[in-house]
Amino acid sequence: MEYAGYALILIFVGTIAWLSNREINISIEQARKSEKLLAGERNIFEDIMRKRTKELRASERMRSAELEKNARFGELSQGLFHDLMNPLSSLTLFVENMGARLGHSSETKNMLEKTIAASRRMESFMNSIRHATAEATKTNEYYADLSLELGTVCDLLDYKARMAGVKIVMDKFESFPININPFRLHQLLLNLISNALDACIASRERFERIGIEGVVEVSAAKDNQKIEIIIKDNGCGIPKDKIDEIFTYPFTTKSKGTGIGLITVKKIVDGELHGTISMKSKENEGTVCTVTIPT
Repeated sequence: MEYAGYALILIFVGTIAWLSNREINISIEQARKSEKLLAGERNIFEDIMRKRTKELRASERMRSAELEKNARFGELSQGLFHDLMNPLSSLTLFVENMGARLGHSSETKNMLEKTIAASRRMESFMNSIRHATAEATKTNEYYADLSLELGTVCDLLDYKARMAGVKIVMDKFESFPININPFRLHQLLLNLISNALDACIASRERFERIGIEGVVEVSAAKDNQKIEIIIKDNGCGIPKDKIDEIFTYPFTTKSKGTGIGLITVKKIVDGELHGTISMKSKENEGTVCTVTIPT
């Protein structure tokens, strides 16, 4: 019996030792697997960091190159403005002298008056560009007449519209003074109305097929709280999957377009007019753009 008891104890101790050794081996194996897993994750993390660092350095180089390009453009623009202002002033003077002469028909006089007005506006824009800064556009230093700027833009685009068989219709409305650099308001309106006109030009075949004409409608209204500018066209429209991105990412339907016009418009509306802009559109039906400016 005594030997049998010893044997049982030895068997029990051996079993415990075997189980303990097995658990130790399992733990060691799990530790090795965990170490390999951590090493793999560390390598993945290092690869991601290397890739991200490379992208950041490339982005920084692109940013530096862009800043350098802008600086050079600024230097060139100073001389460019001077070189443009002199012939522009001469052109205005020559046209004014031509208009002062007698014997012109009413149509010729009307064309000369529009040419003189456009030349003077160009001189004003050139001066605004030369002197305006980001801070100045946010002060009370500048005021723009909305009705005047809308009329000027429609006049500028009238010839292009007539050649394309598109009608620009502008409602009559009172003068609305707005606290913004006239050049910036002109830039905003020119982008929006020009885009509407181009959308109609792109739909010329559809217009001919269904027997209608392209129309760009421009209207403005004012109450005690806001000024609302609405530009509506019956052109090609904007794809549904792009409508939410047009003010964030470059978007254009033109073969040679840069797609940054609407991004510039959005910056002007948000940063300088402190307003909102919205776009509703259906492909092959048209687009309605609404700019709301608080009074």
